[in-house]
Amino acid sequence: CGNRLEWFYTDSTDMIPTPLRDNEERQCSWARNWSVEKLEEFCDETREPFFARACAITCKNPSCADHDSTYSIKLYGNVISTSCLQISKFNSTEYMQVMCGAKDYSKHLFTYELCPVACEDYVP
Repeated sequence: CGNRLEWFYTDSTDMIPTPLRDNEERQCSWARNWSVEKLEEFCDETREPFFARACAITCKNPSCADHDSTYSIKLYGNVISTSCLQISKFNSTEYMQVMCGAKDYSKHLFTYELCPVACEDYVP
C-alpha cells in the first residue's frame, strides 16, 4: 500500500531488521557469500519480509532483472556519482565497459547488477 515499485529495485545500505533471529539486524551485503539455502531462507518474504524486500538484488528478485535502479550509484570511492539513466545515455563502448564493470562499494554491488537494462550488453 503506497510503496512505489522502483523502491524495490536496489539493495538497502541500512541495517535490516531480522527480529526473529539472534542477530536482530543485518546488511544486504553480508548475504553475498551465504550458502544458497541460507539465502533462500532470508529471501523468503513469508519468513523475513524486511530482508527480502530491502535486499531485492541480493535476493535475485525476478522483477529486478527487467528494471534499472533509480537510485544514485557511487563509483570509484564516491568520486563519481551517476545513475542507470545517465549510463544508458552514453553511446561509447569504452565508457559502458568501464561504468558497467565498476562497483558501488556503498551497496557492495556492481553497476551491471544495479543497472541490468542499461548494462545488458556489458555484463562480464
